[in-house]
Amino acid sequence: MKIFFILIQLILLAAGYGVFFNQWVKPSSFPVFNILPLFFLIVFILNIFLLIFWWIYDRQFALLFTFLSLGLILPLKNHIHIYGKPETQKSNLKVLSYNVRYFFDDADGIISFLQDQEADIILFQEMGPQPEWVINNASKTKKYYFEEFSSLGIASKFPVIEAQMFRIKPYPLTYAYADIALPNDTIRVINFYLESLHLDQNAIKNTEIESQIPGKSKYLLKKIITASTVHEKQVKEVRKIIKNSPYPVIVAGDMNAVPNSFEYFTLKRGLKDVFHTGGEGIATTFPGFKYPLRLDYIFVSERFKVKSHQIFKVQHSDHYPVVAELELE
Repeated sequence: MKIFFILIQLILLAAGYGVFFNQWVKPSSFPVFNILPLFFLIVFILNIFLLIFWWIYDRQFALLFTFLSLGLILPLKNHIHIYGKPETQKSNLKVLSYNVRYFFDDADGIISFLQDQEADIILFQEMGPQPEWVINNASKTKKYYFEEFSSLGIASKFPVIEAQMFRIKPYPLTYAYADIALPNDTIRVINFYLESLHLDQNAIKNTEIESQIPGKSKYLLKKIITASTVHEKQVKEVRKIIKNSPYPVIVAGDMNAVPNSFEYFTLKRGLKDVFHTGGEGIATTFPGFKYPLRLDYIFVSERFKVKSHQIFKVQHSDHYPVVAELELE
């Protein structure tokens, strides 16, 4: 019986540490590693339960497996804010990223939320056509400069020097960027949207899908693998615009991928995940599946000091908005 539990523990540890390979292994080469991050929290919790079992029945194995489990804290902090508190000192730059789902759900609620936040820079995903009426009413204090790229939009209270977009056909816009003149410096803001997983929530909830759990798992894995291969091409292009930027960058948007994925590690390279410094609790930006899914992110250059990071659980879209308070040093 002990051998069985040892084997299960080793499998869980292998699955947990497997997410690290996404730093180097491309989904097109070996997609299995990019599936593991979706289940990392489940693996971590099961691993904790087994550690409790070992501490009760065999202290020697408990010490061994506890030591071997310590490294899992590193990927865990991408899901859960473990240490550090947001600063209360006021920032000089407030950034908001929001997948608004074409304003289908609650356009008036979105406008009211934007007015409450009064962000300096807003990045919209799934914006849709004719968004001027939203932008014109998004602030009560100062009109936004606005760059529209169909499904993506960038609004700024500071002047926009240059703006461009990039698309890999036949998929939606991969990113749009704007170089923005702050009072004492210039920054580049990159708004990205990676290809959707195209998950049908009704299909996943449908009890008649072949053999239920096996059928649903097969459906989910197929969607992840298909999207990951597209994401691989898209993040490569986003990395180019980050690398070539002459200014400090803010990179934000809807990744359609979870933390510890290939997409996450690739986009974050050389940047700070704002959630690490200023976040709180469990990071969930897509509540549709009743499972903690963080799909929306804000990354910044090292020159930015992070004051706070908040995910607002408002029901105006299928995503939650993400807000960061920053200071450019």
